[in-house]
Amino acid sequence: MSLRWFAALAAFGLVAAASAGEKQKLDYAPETGPRPREVPACAEMTLPNLHYPQAHPPLYFPAEPQFPLTRELAYQEEAAGLLNPQDRAAGKCVMKTYSVADLVVPVPPTGTKCTAKVATLERDLIRKICATVDPKGWAGCGGSNNIEYFPLGMALVVNAPAPVQEALTKYLDDLRQIQDTQFQVKLVVATVTPAGLEKLGLAREFGPARVGEVRSRIKFLSAEELPRFDHIKSECVSLSAPTLAVLNGQEGSMTCGQIEHFLSGVDVRVVQGQMVFTPKNEPQQVGVEVRVRPGLSADKKFIRLAVNAHASDVTLRPVGLVPLTTKIKPVFEKGAQGQEVPFTQFLQDPRIVTRNVDETVTLPDGGTVVFYGGPATTEETVRELPPAFADVPFLQELFTRDKKVTSTNHLLVFATAEVVKPTACDECVQCAAGGGTKLAKLMAEYTRACREGQTDEARRLAMECLVIDPTCFGKK
Repeated sequence: MSLRWFAALAAFGLVAAASAGEKQKLDYAPETGPRPREVPACAEMTLPNLHYPQAHPPLYFPAEPQFPLTRELAYQEEAAGLLNPQDRAAGKCVMKTYSVADLVVPVPPTGTKCTAKVATLERDLIRKICATVDPKGWAGCGGSNNIEYFPLGMALVVNAPAPVQEALTKYLDDLRQIQDTQFQVKLVVATVTPAGLEKLGLAREFGPARVGEVRSRIKFLSAEELPRFDHIKSECVSLSAPTLAVLNGQEGSMTCGQIEHFLSGVDVRVVQGQMVFTPKNEPQQVGVEVRVRPGLSADKKFIRLAVNAHASDVTLRPVGLVPLTTKIKPVFEKGAQGQEVPFTQFLQDPRIVTRNVDETVTLPDGGTVVFYGGPATTEETVRELPPAFADVPFLQELFTRDKKVTSTNHLLVFATAEVVKPTACDECVQCAAGGGTKLAKLMAEYTRACREGQTDEARRLAMECLVIDPTCFGKK
């Protein structure tokens, strides 16, 4: 009897195990998978944005009451270019995307290498747009227009009525035209003597001021005053006149001078129990460094010019020496040490004066302005020798004496900025004029010479035609 019960229980166990294995194979069965979790519906979602947390709240998924047009309708209207008259009269908003990569990436300065990481100027661009196009209609001023910058594609997403979108498109086109403007900045950096400052007529503006008197460091020159500055070279201690060609908003720089090395210190280290003195030879830039940044006004009649000049001069020559004495123990071969002896190291003490000009002015196209950098007094020791003993070798040393010469100079920076306008030559103008021009006549004579078999004449005429217009035969 016990064997029958045991066989029945074994058969029941095998059946139960087979059914459980079949259920585990069905992963999609409700009995084996997790139950779904109910989530409340969300009517609107706003993602955070780190670029404009206060003035420009992000609206990636706007609500329908604030933006009555759907995305599909906005794209259709953007492709068409205009809203229908009813929507335009109702002032409905349109969402439009503007690619502004060329406006937010600054132009690299001249003479420098491009870096991988460049700080974009989207904040300045949005500030200009909000101040120029419908200033009272943006969200920051209580209006309904919204603007947002997406750094991934360097694009602006603007939600505003159609007239505002058209005005914004025109404004961005004007910015691109201004950005492509090229300037020519002519600089004259000179240090003149007090007598030269008087001859140039600038002693009244830039000369020594009285007690309590405040004077300007800028003077705009008129057309009548420019001829007197043609003879500035005769009154200059140093003069450099470079010309920089830069784009709108681009920084151009010029450096004129040399690098002088001065023994200004000593590094003390301990090596194997011994003090080691290492002289410090430090470089110093002596000369002039000028940076300019021009910008065109909105009416394209004036130029905003930022000038930053930096001039460094050594006021005392020869450079003074400062003795530094210490006692050292000489070390001989096989580790033997001698008695302490004094060791003197002379260090240089250069006296360098620095003068700066950091101004921003607005002048007409082709105008000239002069900046005053300030005075500087230099002292130089020269050796004087009477002319009678100049050719006698032994008497030169007897009658030569040192003399200190002190002089004062004034730093002046002249800047002339003008817009580079492409000009066509007379032949190009004639080519654009059409029939009856020199090129048309030469082409007619070339055709006649070819028809008549005049090979040399046709070759000469062809060369003249190619000089005027290299593509004349391709156009024919």
